[in-house]
Amino acid sequence: MADDVEDWTDDSRVVHDGRVKELGQMEERRLAYVAYTRAEERLVLSGHWWGRTQVKPRGPSEFLLETRQWLIDNGSDATEWAPAPSDDATNPHLETVQRADWPAAPPQLTRRHALADAVREILDRPERPARDVPLLPVDRLDQLSADVDLLLAEADAVAAMERVVTLPGSVSTTSMLGLAEDEAKSARELARPMPRQPSPAARFGTRFHAWIEAHYGQQVLLDPAELPGQGDVDLNSDAELDEVIVMFSKGEYGQRTPYAIEAPFSIVLAGQQVIGRIDAVFSSAPGTFEVVDWKTNKKATADPLQLSIYRLAWACLLYTSPSPRDRTRSRMPSSA
Repeated sequence: MADDVEDWTDDSRVVHDGRVKELGQMEERRLAYVAYTRAEERLVLSGHWWGRTQVKPRGPSEFLLETRQWLIDNGSDATEWAPAPSDDATNPHLETVQRADWPAAPPQLTRRHALADAVREILDRPERPARDVPLLPVDRLDQLSADVDLLLAEADAVAAMERVVTLPGSVSTTSMLGLAEDEAKSARELARPMPRQPSPAARFGTRFHAWIEAHYGQQVLLDPAELPGQGDVDLNSDAELDEVIVMFSKGEYGQRTPYAIEAPFSIVLAGQQVIGRIDAVFSSAPGTFEVVDWKTNKKATADPLQLSIYRLAWACLLYTSPSPRDRTRSRMPSSA
């Protein structure tokens, strides 16, 4: 989109805004395609005239209009279709303003503030006779005692040198590899998850995997968190991506037809659920499969544990046991 902007003028901004609108329409079409094709029994469509901050009402989506027209053509109509607002109508969201204190004070915090105020009052008047200090009701003392126990427990947890971290109900194959490589680091990441640092190589790796799917004509619908290629390295430009694609096309798998692409799996290993996707599976002979993991790095450095998990997962998907003849391979997209 940046190539369409030649300079920082009003005309270029109009071109840019037009491109942004086109991308928005394409994204809406993609979401509509997913909704229409994935519904098995019932598809519910809805829209709204007003946004949260808009002064003018929105018009219905073209997909909403086309769907309603299809219903009318087939002897039906939308269950409910609100009339368009009048020209002088105002956004009801702008007329109703709700206010609330934030952060909201829970009962425990209110009691702690009351206790702190009482302590400060006594400390500020040390000459006051003890008999003049008001007594607190028994139930309030019990509440404050429970609060003190909670505060002490929180302090002990913070001061503890060790923290027990439990694995979630299901973990990804990548998490299993990290756990095997550095258990302490994996525990820290589980205890305090941090966002993944942006990586140009990961983006090019994802594009390479998308190209492979298109090359084999077996594209699948994936959520953003499931996009393959997030761990790929050594791709940092379009030129390098194009070079890898050419090498792959000339390589061993360039003209072969895969048995499966991005095959999802969920298996239980030693009581732990492991989920993931197998890059590709090829049938090299009747009843024999080759599980392949694509790598874009310059060395074939696939983790043997990863390939072993894929091998077991594919056997489970086929409801069979892995054979000693089964092969798991880490393949670089090269002709060598």
